[in-house]
Amino acid sequence: MKLNILHILGVATTLLAAGCAQEGLQKTDTEKLSELAISVTDGGYISEDTVSDAPTRIMDNDYRTEFTAGDACGLYIVRDGRIIAENIKLTAAGTGSNVTWSADADNEPFGGLPNEDYYLYYPYQESMDGEISPAATTDADFFAPLIKDWQPQADQSNYDTGYAASDLMTAKGIREENADGTISISFSMTHQMAMAIVKIPEILYKFTNSLIPDYREIPYVEFFGGVEPYSFSNGVYRYISNPQKGKTAINGYYKYGNYKGFTIDTQTISAGRYKTFNVESASLITVNYELTAGDFLCKKSDTNRWYIIPKLSMPNNEDFVGVVFYVGHNTNDDTDYSNTGIGKKQCNGYVMAVKNLEERQWSKTLQNSIITSTDEDKWNGYSNQQMLKNGGLNNYPAAKFCADYSISAPINTSGWFLPSIAQVKYALNNSYNDTKPSVDYFTDYFWGRIFWSSTALNLELAQITMGNANNYVTFSQDKDHNQDIMPILAF
Repeated sequence: MKLNILHILGVATTLLAAGCAQEGLQKTDTEKLSELAISVTDGGYISEDTVSDAPTRIMDNDYRTEFTAGDACGLYIVRDGRIIAENIKLTAAGTGSNVTWSADADNEPFGGLPNEDYYLYYPYQESMDGEISPAATTDADFFAPLIKDWQPQADQSNYDTGYAASDLMTAKGIREENADGTISISFSMTHQMAMAIVKIPEILYKFTNSLIPDYREIPYVEFFGGVEPYSFSNGVYRYISNPQKGKTAINGYYKYGNYKGFTIDTQTISAGRYKTFNVESASLITVNYELTAGDFLCKKSDTNRWYIIPKLSMPNNEDFVGVVFYVGHNTNDDTDYSNTGIGKKQCNGYVMAVKNLEERQWSKTLQNSIITSTDEDKWNGYSNQQMLKNGGLNNYPAAKFCADYSISAPINTSGWFLPSIAQVKYALNNSYNDTKPSVDYFTDYFWGRIFWSSTALNLELAQITMGNANNYVTFSQDKDHNQDIMPILAF
């Protein structure tokens, strides 16, 4: 069974079941026995807050329960107060409106007589010993022992084995004679459990720095204590409980700056009802936030444009690009970024790559090597990269590694380049305390490495540096040696 985001409720499913006898009764015993056309729909949960005679059901939350291949129900047929078909397993095949149901070939039910009652429950159980009351006249009473004993799964995080397996439904069939002589039995399933809907507040970060797009997120959520709800959608969780079993507490916390805990008590929900619990009122929390070192640069997969995730949050690994190590346009950067993806003279900040870093030579040949800027204070790595590009990147493996870096740069940035010595030193030293937690979130192998810069001294030597806060060293190295490379970009 699965959930679909739709604006209509229920899906009809059909069973044509006829054939062998139940408890010695053969079709030849009476001319009135007929094939049964059975349809099943989900009646939905009712809001706990609804008190009118025409309650608003869960369809106002835009979802329905839909049976899918492999789902199974248990069917009972009672004739003149006697059970003549007991726990017949009906298994679904197909999907959506094309779902059909069938029983085992040697156990197919038939009937359709006026003096018959039909009871159905979901999900199917192999043993139903002591779980029914045969003399009952409603489905709730017929399956009363089953409902009382029903124990929902504590861990409902998996839809099939947890959430759907916990969602006990029952129905009494309605008989209708068709013009073609067939008998239709329709079941509108009633949910016998209670459902808690837990909503987590969304956070909107409005960056006070110019031209930084707002960022909306659902905070990281974790549940503890053995109770694990099903994640229905971002920030919305559902949990099935049996109100006859007493209190079930849903304990969790979400991360917004610090971790904030919450507890939901499902005892206040009646059978067949749902109740929405809004954590922190589940309203949009607006935060004025200033771009800072340690924030994460990410990119949208559909547009390849960048956005910032504050370091208070945890970015998706697939969206991650790098870590911001300097905010704003450094005064020692003479680069005009107007002709890059940034599209303006000054950038918003600088980002360092921290994953998938490798070693390369600075230059393959020393005799014809380009001498880039030798000013150790300049943040002109982008300009140096362009000089090396004009000289043919195949001759300069370190710069080529940056240009071909495995994590592609978002389109509205400068693209990756080999940083100047001033930029490398700042990334390793000055921003160390702010960036280290963010860097460590993605890699265990970054600090303590020796990185090339794009700052050259002469035909044979370029500058390298290593270290961290208040402990770094810069020196020159022959360009044909292999050293680590940390691409950076401006955005």
